[in-house]
Amino acid sequence: MTPEAIECCGMVGWWRRSYPTYADYLIRINNGGRRNASQRHFDWKMGEVSGASDYFLAIPCGEYHGLFLEMKSKTGRPEPHQLRFLRDVQRSGYMGIVAYGDTEARDILAAWMNEKPEKIAWLQTAPRKKERNKLRKERDKT
Repeated sequence: MTPEAIECCGMVGWWRRSYPTYADYLIRINNGGRRNASQRHFDWKMGEVSGASDYFLAIPCGEYHGLFLEMKSKTGRPEPHQLRFLRDVQRSGYMGIVAYGDTEARDILAAWMNEKPEKIAWLQTAPRKKERNKLRKERDKT
């Protein structure tokens, strides 16, 4: 298993234990992986979208229709087409965030379920870890 897959399994297990009533509302979007050209074309014909986030939480919160969550390992980096997808869904009334590791993903989901999207909305403006750390330091100074 990849480091990202391990993080995803940890996050999903936590979600199912923490919110059993809503366990089926966190939906994995099976997107990507190593496939040959024929399989990629077939998947595209079936509706796969390049860059689509790893998870969709089908629960509205505040002004947002739902949450798209792109999972990365703690050292992972989002691809340009993944960032483009997140920007597109944000313009459509959804929140789209990159989570670095299962701990950050849990914090994001917990804030969502506690109806506090404002606590995590700033993460949309800093999808890359380096940008996020810089914003966090600036925020912590005040």
